[in-house]
Amino acid sequence: MVLAALLPEDFPLNEFQSLMGLEESKVTGSDENSTQKLEKPQKRAYNHNLTKEEVQRLKSIYQEDLGVDRPLILDPFSGAGSIPFESLKIGCDVLSGDYSPLACLIQQATIEYPARYSKKLWLDLDETFKNIIKEAFDSLKEFYPQNNGQDVATYLHAWVVRCPECGFQNPLVSQWWLAKRRKKRIYLDYTIHKDQIKFTINNEGTPPQGNISGGEAQCLKCNETLSGNYILREIMQNEDEMLLATVTLGENGKKYSLPTSEDLKAMEKAREISKDIDDYIHIQDLLPLDEIPDDIRGKNNVKPYLKYWHKLLNPRQKILFSNLIESIKEYSDSEKSDYQNNNSRKSNSTYRASVTEEADYTRAVITYLAFMVGKHINRNCRSTRYNRKLENITGTVSQPGIPLLWDHTETNPFVTSSGSLTVIKDEILKGLEYSENSILKSSNILKSSIPNPSVNGLKSSMHNPGKGGLETSIHNPGTSGLKIRNESILQSSFKSPLIVTHIPYRDDVQYAEMSDFFYVFEKSALGCCSDLPSESPKTEDLSISGIRSTEYFNYLFQESLQKLHSLLTDEGLLVLYFQPENFKSWKHLLGVLLESGFKITALWPIHTQEPRNPILADFASFKSSLIVVARKSNVNPERKDNTYGVRKSNNNSTVNHNNKCEIFSIENLVKKVDPESLESRIKEFWDYGLRGTDLTISLAGYILSQDDDISGEIPSIKRARDKETNPNNGNLNLVDLLTVSQQKIMHWVLNQFTTEYEDMDTPTRFYLFCRLSGLDGMSVDTANLILKTLDMNLETIKRAGFIKMIKKGRKKGLKILQFHERLDINIEYQIDAAHIALNLYEMVGISKVQSFLKKNPDKNYVNIISTLSKIGFKDLEQELSEGIINSRDIVEKSIRDSLI
Repeated sequence: MVLAALLPEDFPLNEFQSLMGLEESKVTGSDENSTQKLEKPQKRAYNHNLTKEEVQRLKSIYQEDLGVDRPLILDPFSGAGSIPFESLKIGCDVLSGDYSPLACLIQQATIEYPARYSKKLWLDLDETFKNIIKEAFDSLKEFYPQNNGQDVATYLHAWVVRCPECGFQNPLVSQWWLAKRRKKRIYLDYTIHKDQIKFTINNEGTPPQGNISGGEAQCLKCNETLSGNYILREIMQNEDEMLLATVTLGENGKKYSLPTSEDLKAMEKAREISKDIDDYIHIQDLLPLDEIPDDIRGKNNVKPYLKYWHKLLNPRQKILFSNLIESIKEYSDSEKSDYQNNNSRKSNSTYRASVTEEADYTRAVITYLAFMVGKHINRNCRSTRYNRKLENITGTVSQPGIPLLWDHTETNPFVTSSGSLTVIKDEILKGLEYSENSILKSSNILKSSIPNPSVNGLKSSMHNPGKGGLETSIHNPGTSGLKIRNESILQSSFKSPLIVTHIPYRDDVQYAEMSDFFYVFEKSALGCCSDLPSESPKTEDLSISGIRSTEYFNYLFQESLQKLHSLLTDEGLLVLYFQPENFKSWKHLLGVLLESGFKITALWPIHTQEPRNPILADFASFKSSLIVVARKSNVNPERKDNTYGVRKSNNNSTVNHNNKCEIFSIENLVKKVDPESLESRIKEFWDYGLRGTDLTISLAGYILSQDDDISGEIPSIKRARDKETNPNNGNLNLVDLLTVSQQKIMHWVLNQFTTEYEDMDTPTRFYLFCRLSGLDGMSVDTANLILKTLDMNLETIKRAGFIKMIKKGRKKGLKILQFHERLDINIEYQIDAAHIALNLYEMVGISKVQSFLKKNPDKNYVNIISTLSKIGFKDLEQELSEGIINSRDIVEKSIRDSLI
């Protein structure tokens, strides 16, 4: 996104692809949604680094086109820093801001520290990691005994609740499977004798049913129903658990065993010691005492059961994490003592400078150690799940919210297995090495090795602007620089000619609440060397939660976009990455952008994941994310403001605020677009592989970009509502814009692939358009938009007989039925006759098709079948249609004979 925004429009596409590391990709065909596929390069594009020569060439292009050799990029929602990271790689200066202190810490670890300390940091970290892990193992190995001579990788636990009727201690288990793979099916079975439950491990037969579902459980002994409220009270008061099984590492893969007496003794000893050291843990601030935030989303939110973050840990896990955090604090104290003693004889100014430099370095090391704690707790707490199909642990934050899991897992931190400390150490060091190579070799931000941060003009500052936030900056004279600030966009005072950002939206993710899962534990380790806020700030987080209503989100969203307008220089460019859930979210974004004073210049869908069939996935209206490109709309074109490096817009007209109704009618807007240009752009989008909603949105963006008079004062959302009661008010309505765009696309597609489609009935047009567009499945939103262009509604098309409504949770979609998926077809529409002909051709052959068409003569039937043969991908309907069309002369003669 950044490089595309910086390069001139006529920059050769093949050179751009080469700079992106995409030169090895080529189109190889289309998927089931008619989306073009690319061969995967040998390496993913993010692994591609520019050479110094390429960076120098880019700087020359920047200088010639933008007036500066180091463009300034602002990302006020920078998150973990992917946009700043890539911007630095291509030789830009970056202003990075984020509301989350955790996000800023991650950026320091992925960008600042690798640039400042290079290989020295990697070597010191490797040694420090090993020392801390070894010390923890030596202290705690008795709590992780082998199981019959084999290392245990994972422990499988279940919450236990006493039956109020018979007193039986019930493990709460949602399913008894241990491994559920195609060639490996193992489950846990049980028998009950008196008040004791005995387990066995089986690989034949069928496992018993789980005894808890929907929050209610059934007693395994007397079948008494245990209510959700009763279970909640029992877990909250007692925190009883049962070790069900262990996963051991064998020579031929993972094995499942019942816990040994040594396993049970280790658990009991951990419970006793945990009670003894509980006060010490809290006094030394080794584990967080903070409450879990309310309204952490998820099917079964953990907060009502386990009120505090530290209760996500069982006794053995408490001992482990308090040990790790204490070791990190001891390392910090030791380093502090060393650098104070080593510099004690220096002058005051030199002493302060040296101590500050070494304190910064110690803080860098401790940041990665704290991340080891955070990454490990994601795989080793009571909210981790065992994936029976993959035989591994599902991390806590990969699930919706922070869940209370009835049967959950525990990781052995000291074996070489997914989520263990050694594996996490290697992951962090690998990431650090990647950052060093990408930043230092590609963009030459700093020299390859800087053991002393004062060398080469490097400066770094840490302070607390606002409420306990942090600011840090790195800069090397003559090369690219970075400034990171921990602040809300509403507090930002940065100014930039190019803003590139990924804006959060509604209830996508509660970043503030979810980040606390990592932050509160990592802060316990980092607190020894940094003044950080006690928890992530939440009031200005762009998401919906218990304390942030939909109305409040809408207010913050509008304030944020208006702030973006003020942060952008007058001739600047805004590039937004946006993941819309549906048309409503898209309309909201576009409406607020226009209201905030922006003019849309382009909309581009991009696939950030493999294209999905929404019938098999979630009926999302959008299969892609969107890149929205915009400029300020109410800028005086005579003003010269190119100081920071930005290409001048082609806006050569001023805004007439007194003539809005005339300017902003959809009819006038579309009239301003040259018809040939419009069709050419549709073809261009189609050839790119855009289909369905992706294509509609892209064309709508193109139409918007063609009018230089669009004002930034359009109350689009309000006028969309007013249109329903006053349809003749003539103002811009985003729903109408989508409808007009869809109409243009419908006409172009049918005109390209059919003949005389005007003679076809509307249900047939709908069917053909969907099949040609690869829309075999779609959301209700998408279907309604297409139907609106045909003056049809969903109820009408339901009765046509060739769609099937499907519901998945709260989401609804529909599937287009091909001829062989339909039963008892009656000829009501032209597509029905075409489907009957295809059925006859498949079962008997062309002779039956001839007979059928003689009895039902209509030249459109052949045109319809011909259109189906032109579908851009192979399936049964396309292949049989092609077979009939190969005998077209015979078929058409049958129709002519019957009409004589």
